[in-house]
Amino acid sequence: MGGFQAAGSEDSELAERIIAKHCCLYTPRALVRHRARGSLGAVFWWFHRRGRHQVYLISAVERERFARLRWNLATSLTLRFACLVALMLVCGLGVWLPVLLALYYLALVWRYRYSYRYLGRWDVVWVTPLVKVVMDLGLDSGKLHQGWRLLVGRGDLR
Repeated sequence: MGGFQAAGSEDSELAERIIAKHCCLYTPRALVRHRARGSLGAVFWWFHRRGRHQVYLISAVERERFARLRWNLATSLTLRFACLVALMLVCGLGVWLPVLLALYYLALVWRYRYSYRYLGRWDVVWVTPLVKVVMDLGLDSGKLHQGWRLLVGRGDLR
């Protein structure tokens, strides 16, 4: 399939190229193990790099390079949440913010409860939402960073 350069999200790029030419089969029992990141900071910077690479790939492939950038910003969980918080504060609903955060956290615990089956530890399940938020923040910050570099004419990954 032509290989890839290890820069972040290259596995997604490779998967897209494979799916474009071959049939993809779903295997529900498949497990993928990644090298553990030792801290939330390491998780953030790993996903920052992935976000930058996603925008870089989009800009290198698409003729209208800002269409996908706009899409990435519009689908940003971080941006949506920030807009919701701002709206709640403007409307005087800021007292409900802790309730909203608690419900979101519990929804993420419920969503990732399957990880207990693999790890057998509930403490991991309860910390997973925090890791997911850090991942989303890192990804979005990388997208914004690379998007800014595109806007100022420096779209390389350096």
